[in-house]
Amino acid sequence: PDVVITQDPLFRYGPTYINHPDHRAVADATLAAIMPTANTLLAALDLYEEGLEPHDVREIYLGSAVNPTVFVPLTTEDLNRKFAALREHHSQLDGWSGEQMVRDWAAEAARMAREAGIDCEFAERFGYIRLKDDPKDEPVAEETETAAEA
Repeated sequence: PDVVITQDPLFRYGPTYINHPDHRAVADATLAAIMPTANTLLAALDLYEEGLEPHDVREIYLGSAVNPTVFVPLTTEDLNRKFAALREHHSQLDGWSGEQMVRDWAAEAARMAREAGIDCEFAERFGYIRLKDDPKDEPVAEETETAAEA
């Protein structure tokens, strides 16, 4: 993929929450799979021998970021979809909705978003890593040569 969304492996705890070790492990494993594994030929030579080429992921979004730089405003409808998704985690959450916790997290992210100039009641927060520019954003050769000559 060109864009990957995962947890922030630096997110360990908050004022009322300790992050699950499996969430941190998945975040670490995801980042390790992106770099160096996905884009380094020798890191997965067996995959190359099967015909798979190294791949450069362009962007990574880290959910629940310790140092967020991207904020996505959420509507009440978005929150309701999140609540419905939580209710489907029967093995972990039966008897507990998690709605207040999610609402509090979204309100805290919105507070951070407002500090960044984005007015919203609820938000998601992400850390952002840009590993590679989109080829569509790169200048064409003639423009580069003209700029170099100037």
